Amino acid sequence: VLIDGNTMMIDMVKASTGEIQVCVDAVKSSTGELQILIDINTMMIDMVKASTGANADMIDMLKTSTGDIADMLDMVKASTGANADMIDMLKTSTGFLQDLINTITVVDSGIESRVEVLESCCEYLLGAVGDCIITITSELHFMHQFLLTDPNDIVIFRFDPCATKMPRLIFDMGTTVSLPPCSRLIVQGEGNVILEDGVEFALEGTTTLDKPSLIFEDRAMVVPDPLSTVVVSGIGNFVIRNDATVTLEHPSQLIFGTSTDDILCILADSNASLGTADSDALISFQLAKFNINFEHASAFDLTSGSLELNALSGVSSPGNICSFVVEGGSRFHLGEEDGIIIFNDNIGDDPVLFDNFDSFITGNKNMLYLPADETLQMQPNLIRGSFTILDVFIQLGIRSAARARDRQDSQDQQFLTEQPDGSLAALNPALDGTVVPLEEGDYDISCAEDNTIFGRDLFGRLFQVVNGVRTLL
Repeated sequence: VLIDGNTMMIDMVKASTGEIQVCVDAVKSSTGELQILIDINTMMIDMVKASTGANADMIDMLKTSTGDIADMLDMVKASTGANADMIDMLKTSTGFLQDLINTITVVDSGIESRVEVLESCCEYLLGAVGDCIITITSELHFMHQFLLTDPNDIVIFRFDPCATKMPRLIFDMGTTVSLPPCSRLIVQGEGNVILEDGVEFALEGTTTLDKPSLIFEDRAMVVPDPLSTVVVSGIGNFVIRNDATVTLEHPSQLIFGTSTDDILCILADSNASLGTADSDALISFQLAKFNINFEHASAFDLTSGSLELNALSGVSSPGNICSFVVEGGSRFHLGEEDGIIIFNDNIGDDPVLFDNFDSFITGNKNMLYLPADETLQMQPNLIRGSFTILDVFIQLGIRSAARARDRQDSQDQQFLTEQPDGSLAALNPALDGTVVPLEEGDYDISCAEDNTIFGRDLFGRLFQVVNGVRTLL
């Protein structure tokens, strides 16, 4: 019996030893999991140490938390029954560490936002001393009128040359940008300037001595939105220079002048360009006093579209074109597509200083003299002097000697012109802007003192035209 009892106790000891081994194995497994958690916490501590300078307190907190974890590990090693509670505590501690890391991230983000604000403030403060420069790296909507409130203010929008895509400056629909006396608004660099419908640049000079300037330069590209109307008004300068362009690429209208009190100087300089590139695009000069200059290889580029002087949308709206100068190898490009150039008289029939003698005229475009409702083809004529608008129209319409027929001598050229269909015509001797149609083959065209037109037809027969009526003599 004793032997049997001993045998049974030995079996119970073996079973107990097996259970103890299982517990030991469980403790070892738990210890391994704890080591993994310690490794994770250590890595988080390293990440926190690498964070910004404001994290020292948080790192101390992490060290304290790590110390707690070490104490817990000692407790785990000294005990086998409380592992589950310890693991729960470690999980709680790990969650706390994650909360700390999240807090640090938020702090970092806040610091970055503060830095951006400080940079903007510093840039504005620099502008208070010198120029206010705003760099555009992607897209910016104009909301900076508060920077243009005093005379002599200078605001520069500079397109970032390192931008990953073409940067844009957008003037939103209905925006009025006021430029105080002697102030300057400059857009520079390669980028797009989008002008939405209803944008107006109000130049608030009081005399020609304190004119503000709106300047586009250094490859800036200005494009009005489709179906938009953009206005430049007041007393001041509108300047395009250094490869900048203002192009109406869509059906749209650019209007210079809103009052007879306006005085506007339009300057395109150093390979700059002002023009239209859509058959329904229109540039209008009306009401104001204008000095229009294209210099140093710049271009008035009417590839497709129309230009009107002293008119608005085809209706008489006279101002005073004081000068119209295209010089220094600049180009008056007329294109071969739809469009027209409308001429209307200055107020009081005042003369215009017209000079395109040092320029090039390329392409073809019809001209309309509004008072006579007469349309001619513009010729590549170079003229210089002070003329009425009607004189300019006539001189630009005279058929150039280089295109004359062999049977016509140079004296005849003062009467000959071409109609829109290319047919030959003679200017009315009254020089009122009207023309007298001629027939194919007419030559030896001349004019008598009584304004009768004489000539010979294709068969050499003499004819005359009196008050538009042609008869053979």
